[in-house]
Amino acid sequence: MVNLIGNLYYIFGLIPLILSLSNVFNYFKFFTIKNWALKFKKVTGKEPSNKDYRSDGDYHFFITYGVSSLIISFWLLLGVITNSWYIYILIIISNIIILRIGNKIKNDNLNMIMGFLLTTIKCLIIYALIMNHFHFHYNWLEIIQ
Repeated sequence: MVNLIGNLYYIFGLIPLILSLSNVFNYFKFFTIKNWALKFKKVTGKEPSNKDYRSDGDYHFFITYGVSSLIISFWLLLGVITNSWYIYILIIISNIIILRIGNKIKNDNLNMIMGFLLTTIKCLIIYALIMNHFHFHYNWLEIIQ
């Protein structure tokens, strides 16, 4: 029964994997729209409404990217109750630390590179976790130590 639940969890993990891969490929567009939204808020003092974006496509893309990030985060939080809980906690903590560092850095290019690397590494780790569950069956704790 436990193996069935693990199999279901990692099968549903294909959805965050696909969303994460999409986020990697679309990261630079997201970063451009996010920077525009931050500058808009700084100038006007209010959040941009859907009519303020350059096009409906930009608005929907921005919202979709955020929703996919929430789905990935939710899947990662559920991963804390699996056998690889320490990997999930490491991902979550490193994500929080890097995002906080990114908020302190005022260099857009460095922020963009850090965010892209974080998104890419997160996608690769999700892929490795899914492959490990179904194929490799490594004990990650032994590998890390």
